[in-house]
Amino acid sequence: MAKHRRKAKQQQVIKADDGGVPSSGTAFPESWLTGLLGGGPTVSGIPVSPDRAMANPAVLRCVLTLSEDVASLSLALYQGRERGGNSRKEIEDHPALNVVSVEPNDWQTPYDYWRFQMMNYLLDGNSYAYIDRNQRGEAMQLIPIPAQRVTLWSATDGELFYGVARSSTHEYAELAGAPLMIPMQYVLHDRGPSRDGIHGLSPIAWARESIGLAIAGEDHASRTFSAGARPSGVLEYPKALKDDVKKRLKAEFEEYRGQQGALKTILLQDGMKFNPITMSNADVQFIESRRFQTEEIARLYDIPHPKVGIADPGRNVITDIQQYYANTTLLRHLERIESLLNTRLLTSVERKQYFFEFDLSSLTRADMKTRYEGYAIGRQWGWENSNTILAQEHRNPLGKDGDVYLQPANMVPLGTEPTKPAPAPGTTAPGTQPPGATSGPEPNKPTDQTDGSTGGAPGNTGGKSNGHLNGNGHLHEPWP
Repeated sequence: MAKHRRKAKQQQVIKADDGGVPSSGTAFPESWLTGLLGGGPTVSGIPVSPDRAMANPAVLRCVLTLSEDVASLSLALYQGRERGGNSRKEIEDHPALNVVSVEPNDWQTPYDYWRFQMMNYLLDGNSYAYIDRNQRGEAMQLIPIPAQRVTLWSATDGELFYGVARSSTHEYAELAGAPLMIPMQYVLHDRGPSRDGIHGLSPIAWARESIGLAIAGEDHASRTFSAGARPSGVLEYPKALKDDVKKRLKAEFEEYRGQQGALKTILLQDGMKFNPITMSNADVQFIESRRFQTEEIARLYDIPHPKVGIADPGRNVITDIQQYYANTTLLRHLERIESLLNTRLLTSVERKQYFFEFDLSSLTRADMKTRYEGYAIGRQWGWENSNTILAQEHRNPLGKDGDVYLQPANMVPLGTEPTKPAPAPGTTAPGTQPPGATSGPEPNKPTDQTDGSTGGAPGNTGGKSNGHLNGNGHLHEPWP
């Protein structure tokens, strides 16, 4: 019955969209139109499409860096409080966890799946996956769908449907159980920034002018090297040279080519001069413009310059660069994906107690010295024990002895009177007398002197002194 209702509703969708013909504007064209036209129009005259943009090394490096970093992180399901909470428990037997971190489908590993989805998101502004559910509504598989094959439709009641254009035997086989118009509760749609809340806008479409200019610079450099010659220098002679002299000079200069001829002395006669050709201001400006376009593309994806091969004098410490990248650029993508998984793969009841979270520790790990200093602080102040530290280093625990937490003895609430430690069994507390003892001077403690004589041992009234007092009144050993 549910299938029949969905089919009836799909017919309403097609009728509501006037025959099922998708539309797209040209200012920010849909991916299907961009592909049909060979790319979006630019002032530079270079059509820019996602595939064309990926031919630019800066775009390729930014997309691969983000997609592969997200794919390399482990994803876990927790019960309790969200990120940063202290009462949480990792869940290992939930069906949704299996499809996102163990086996998304029959042919992809989790790494392959998340890299594919992130590349679609970063190039097209959208990524899609069909959620194959069982009869209980649990997600059993995630079937990724290329962004350029999907068209969004809206029913008369506002519900969204996803039309998927199957183009290969593999897609027909994997989506055999999916209707032609897939309801939105069966689609994992990761959308980018949007102006209508439905379609994610492609970063390539937004910045196609900058990307087109970078591609035009590459094309210009390629044509220059293919069509023109650029010698390293010229010979200057005040008179005209005969053909036989030219051939002789050319043969002689062949001896100075390559490594064998490097650093040899050239003998020039009759006022002949060798003038090296240096880089012109136009050449320098062209190189600077190409560097600037690379920085523009890195700025588009918020990638630190050293990660795309540009030196950044302001950030020389690699760990600082990685920390900035993880806490700003990468974290925004991770939190968006976590929110999407919580909404689409967990029921409304489960969302009140479960949540997905990526583990960033592998990307934010500092050097060994810094890590161990941090562990020492956590151990000293009582929020780390030996086993929690070993777990972060991926080492085996110590057993129950490693679960013990320590706390500083001198840490008490402000205004609390300090308490004296309890005496060990068989001993007495400092300043007290054992039962039956008489009061008197303590052993080895000097007595007060009123006549200026050196202090002796207690009870020694006139004999040889057993020690001497220094300027602080402390008893020292006898002089030899």
